[in-house]
Amino acid sequence: MHVDREILKAETQELGTRVEQRTRELHESERRFKRLFRCAPEAMVMVSESGTIVQSNQRAEAMFGYSAAECFEGERRCTDHLIAKPA
Repeated sequence: MHVDREILKAETQELGTRVEQRTRELHESERRFKRLFRCAPEAMVMVSESGTIVQSNQRAEAMFGYSAAECFEGERRCTDHLIAKPA
């Protein structure tokens, strides 16, 4: 029974170490994505399934004339103003 506890303790520590490593990797990946998105030379807009803008970069703000704050106000569907309706 004592051996089983030691094995369980070692496995738990190993799992904790793996979770910490993966968490660091995820944070680094998110940091890289945010930097690339923000600094992209092209206008980029991320839109939710409901059509609400959830993120835009500075190039998109300059292109469309709306700041991120204006687009993110409440649940406003800023995409209605950005995308032309079919004729």
